[in-house]
Amino acid sequence: MTAVDRSRVLATTLVPEMPATEKSIHYWKKNVESFWGALDEDFALGVSAQSTFASGANRVLHFGATEWCAAKFHEDMEGMIR
Repeated sequence: MTAVDRSRVLATTLVPEMPATEKSIHYWKKNVESFWGALDEDFALGVSAQSTFASGANRVLHFGATEWCAAKFHEDMEGMIR
């Protein structure tokens, strides 16, 4: 969280190799579009939640903490960099 009324989202798409054909470029572009499209619901929830951050009721908030793919990815990445 940047501030009670502002957030920043960073995303990275990891691919096994740079796309070399129009088909593979299109595939990865669609993949990224799908990712951001799936976040629309989360962003709407975030706007709602941010309106209450200033109350101080929650010191820490993790969006998507129960989404096992994201949790598994971060666990694997942490394991590789230790």
